[in-house]
Amino acid sequence: MPPGGIGQNPSSKSGRTAGRSICPRCSGHVIGSRHSRTPEEAMIESAKQPQTHHHETASGSAGCRARPRLLFLGNRFHFENTGSHRFLAECFAREFDVVTVPANRVWDRRIRRQRWHAAISFQMLLPPEEYRALGIRRYLLVPMHDSAAKRVEAWRPYGDFTFLSFCDALGDFLEQAGAAVWRTRYFPPPRPAPSAPGTPASIFFWERIPQISWPFVREIARASGIRRIHLHRVADPGFTPSPISPEDERAFDITTSQWFDDPAAADRIVSEHGVFIAPRIEEGIGMSFLKAMAMGRCVVAADRPTMNEYITHGENGVLFEPGRPPRLDLEALPELGRRAHASIAAGHRTWSAFSTALPGRLAEIRPIPHRPDWRLACRGVIRARLATLRAAVRRCQNRPRRSLSH
Repeated sequence: MPPGGIGQNPSSKSGRTAGRSICPRCSGHVIGSRHSRTPEEAMIESAKQPQTHHHETASGSAGCRARPRLLFLGNRFHFENTGSHRFLAECFAREFDVVTVPANRVWDRRIRRQRWHAAISFQMLLPPEEYRALGIRRYLLVPMHDSAAKRVEAWRPYGDFTFLSFCDALGDFLEQAGAAVWRTRYFPPPRPAPSAPGTPASIFFWERIPQISWPFVREIARASGIRRIHLHRVADPGFTPSPISPEDERAFDITTSQWFDDPAAADRIVSEHGVFIAPRIEEGIGMSFLKAMAMGRCVVAADRPTMNEYITHGENGVLFEPGRPPRLDLEALPELGRRAHASIAAGHRTWSAFSTALPGRLAEIRPIPHRPDWRLACRGVIRARLATLRAAVRRCQNRPRRSLSH
């Protein structure tokens, strides 16, 4: 599934990398790479590769100087499962060799010994003093609005850092704290032409949190006269989807799904419904509802960031106050979907221009002074070794068991 999309089954991933990689500069096969047992190990192994390598060409072995290296820090779960970082990492991969590393392994000695052009810290932020202690001069920090502090005071310690903000509300906090902020919005590629849904007056809903759950969506459907509903029942950790009662089954035509092994299957089901209800009160970016808009679907979302930064109520979607189910105008749904598609198409052109220029802008980042701190370093090394140990335990748990034969 594309970044942050609707639940692709993590167990369907192979978790192995190719035995050879392609030199990003000359397209030669890099010699000396090997199979890695887990995606996390592949991240660490890629950081050990030398800045100058040898590759195979038609005339034999030749040398090639690799491009500058970019350290991309983030959440291990998203690196291995959702791929929510991929759209941004691919922007920088046009000019850099991007090495993705879980943030809790940044103090691994194989990482610290490398020379990095800059570091991107995506979704997960370390304390500012830890960034300074690492010794990397340029950082681009990319927090997400849904998990970020909503107080200016919380951002003042980061006042000398540079941020990439996908949310205007978060960008305001950062600028008030004195930080340099690059503002943008992500827009996925639109579908060539919005296809008409099988049933315009039908709902697709991904049930993730208790604030927007099946009882809330049921009230929207009743008030709007909608009977056909698809419930994607993959909740966020700590929440169990609401039960579907026999009365609900009689009143509505309900279908359900869990994880999708085939991403195309998720797209197909979303495209069959005219209404997509955004699953959360707040988003960091909101890949799921943006993709629905790119399909030409009418998105119904809470009047909170980031949804209300992409959707104008009654123009290209429907916004509601949390806890107050809206009544939908069924006749307006197709036109709202067409306008949603047009807004994504226009926004994608802006995003494409911004993302093309983004790698070159790293040189504009003001350097962060190196402030060694042996206490932070010791804690970071311990954290990295514990992460390595946990990765080894996961490998053992996932290893196929062999039966004894006599």
